[in-house]
Amino acid sequence: MRMLLGMGLVLVLLSGTRAGQDPIDPKKLVGKWEQPEVKEKKQEKMVMELTADGNAKLVYGDGSKLILTFMYKVEGKMLKLKAVMRDGEMLKDYTITKLTDDTLEALEDKKKVTFKRLVKEK
Repeated sequence: MRMLLGMGLVLVLLSGTRAGQDPIDPKKLVGKWEQPEVKEKKQEKMVMELTADGNAKLVYGDGSKLILTFMYKVEGKMLKLKAVMRDGEMLKDYTITKLTDDTLEALEDKKKVTFKRLVKEK
């Protein structure tokens, strides 16, 4: 009897962990995503643009200060950005925790970040 209960518990735990591990569809990431400015944290607004061909652009503030160009790939729930700089490579990894049509939530260095999809102008 104990063995049946133990096996049932293991089965429940394993099935619960699988639900959140479905890989991200890279096509759902394509577009422009905005992380709003947070004045209390002295964090500027950032717009991340992901293209279908694996390129990404990060624009900080109003775009006049810093624009970085990356290549990206999706591995499971990981969004991996890589830029080649003069003095080496710059890597940014996001673990995606939620992806809907208009919201992208992720962890970057154990810090939660939230992006909202920018609506295309008509």
